[in-house]
Amino acid sequence: MRRATLLALAAGLFGGAACSFTTASGFTECSTDVDCGPGMACVKSFCLPLPDGCRRHAGVFNTTSRVPLVAVQPLTLSTADGGTSTDESELQALNAMTLAVEEANKFDGLRGRAFGLFFCDTFDDNDRGAAQAGWMVKNVGTPAILTSGSGLTTNVTNNPDRKAAQAFIMSPTATSASLLALFRDDGNVWRVAPDDSQQAAVLAGEVAQATAGNVNLKVVIAHEDSVYGSAFEPALRDELTRRGRVPKSIPFTRGLDRSATTTLLNQVENESPVATILIAFRPDVVSIVSDGATRPKLQRANGHRWFLADAAKDPGIITPQTAVELEAALGTAPAQGAGAAFGSFSDAFFTRFGVRPDTYSFTSHSYDAAWLTMGAAAWATQQGGGITGARMREGMGRVSQTSLPPLRLLASNWTELSTSLSSGMSVNVEGSSGALDYNLDAGTPSSPYEVWQVLDGGLSTVRLVTP
Repeated sequence: MRRATLLALAAGLFGGAACSFTTASGFTECSTDVDCGPGMACVKSFCLPLPDGCRRHAGVFNTTSRVPLVAVQPLTLSTADGGTSTDESELQALNAMTLAVEEANKFDGLRGRAFGLFFCDTFDDNDRGAAQAGWMVKNVGTPAILTSGSGLTTNVTNNPDRKAAQAFIMSPTATSASLLALFRDDGNVWRVAPDDSQQAAVLAGEVAQATAGNVNLKVVIAHEDSVYGSAFEPALRDELTRRGRVPKSIPFTRGLDRSATTTLLNQVENESPVATILIAFRPDVVSIVSDGATRPKLQRANGHRWFLADAAKDPGIITPQTAVELEAALGTAPAQGAGAAFGSFSDAFFTRFGVRPDTYSFTSHSYDAAWLTMGAAAWATQQGGGITGARMREGMGRVSQTSLPPLRLLASNWTELSTSLSSGMSVNVEGSSGALDYNLDAGTPSSPYEVWQVLDGGLSTVRLVTP
């Protein structure tokens, strides 16, 4: 191919940055992704570098017919000392999606077409994640994006390249009620977990029960000021008020440093609450509870109790500084193990990764998210059709036919699932996270919740609750 043609290709893919790339390193011709170096993909027969933080992750990349999927997650987090840490909950979610892709490929993928799962680490930057997803849609041609968290899901949805392609979005972890409007506007933003308006009722009920008979009914809701936290707070506040508690909401910016933690806890301490609910992720939970342990009004020995939500379900919240104060603390999350498929999934996951999936929140939801995405792709292939986001959206309307016998989302059932959907037949799927009976006006299924507790240095599920 002549250099002028290469420059035209580069201009289309990289815009103003094309010339420097071409001049610096040229292009390498390829037939498949594995013809290219690490961190690259084969795009229109040429190797192109993936966005920073993206890689070929799992599945098959040595064929021209591979079906590219991409998971976009905040796997790497910044620490207060300027370093980085791995979000273990996100890692196990990625492992769950990896397992599903490997299992589907083992059973012949999509009639011989294998799935290839790309992964993009956002480094906890939602704008970066949206740009990564948009690049993957525009250049690699991925028809589907698996996203983590409400803020990231919102940004990915609104990315211009994603919108132009109408790429399919599936999130196992986005629970903000604000995404309901996003689904109605876009039509292709799907979730495995229900929104937080239902979790709010369960969490408020646990707080009310635990503080029954206490003359002090004041409860603080310390929540991160984000799409997740700020949408969760109003429903939680209303539910606490309905149960006779006196809620006080205090927002904070995610990623607290020592000064911000001190400021937040000064505000909490001034309220002298009987309980404080943290709507926060592991790093901020550790910072807040560690500092709170030095304050008499916020100590468990003096009657104060911490309550936690789904984002905090991570063994990493238990440290030498937090263990005493968090002992017996209760939390809620969309239920793990609520579906009949969970036992088989749990055993396969432990065998593959050496971790019990119910140790973290949303692991089974992530497994189900990958299966639903691949099932929607199977529907899109009817009569030789292309796998597009619009056709995958149609497929999601065919997975919750409750009049049919349940079909568990497991490796052993992939052939039946994919054959049925690719032949235009509806199914009634049941996942590891639950029945997955979808409300097609909301993009979410109904689902029970789990009440979990910190006990003896670990996390245990106490019971399942249906809102």
